[in-house]
Amino acid sequence: MKPRDIELYPASGFFLDIGANDGIKNNKTLRLQKKGWAGLCVEASPRIYSRLLKNRSSDIVLCMNECLVSEKNSKKIIKFFDGDQSGLANGIIPNKNFSNHDDFRWKNKDKIDDFCTTTGQDKNIIEIEAKSLYEILEWTEAPRIINYAKFDIEGAEFSFFRISIDVYRDRAGYKKNL
Repeated sequence: MKPRDIELYPASGFFLDIGANDGIKNNKTLRLQKKGWAGLCVEASPRIYSRLLKNRSSDIVLCMNECLVSEKNSKKIIKFFDGDQSGLANGIIPNKNFSNHDDFRWKNKDKIDDFCTTTGQDKNIIEIEAKSLYEILEWTEAPRIINYAKFDIEGAEFSFFRISIDVYRDRAGYKKNL
């Protein structure tokens, strides 16, 4: 979203920002919030989430520290590479529950080892309980219509969307054969 594009958006709406990082750096929903939009910002990295909470939490924006996956992998403990403070190296480490490892940036241990050796970053791997988009939307009582959505989930977008969109369409009452 370019700065001039914000004028094209309505005065109010609801946004969804998955992979919100710190909520400021390279963020596309901050302008919408400043315009008065309500929204939900989700960040998987606990280190980055603390900055997101400080930067964006308000009476109209809820910030959550959650790692989103497809419905199939929801409520499972997964490994997450919390690679650096910028968030550019973070991501899910797929296990046997994920059908297509090629969708993920950190698809094997060697890739993480090479990255850490090359960049000097710590190999910070954490275990977290994953959630689905559906669970988050239900828990937060998000509106049925989301006016703007941004997903930056470190290379796992395809696996995430493969199942999540149909589940959300069902939730919103849309017919699958539109």
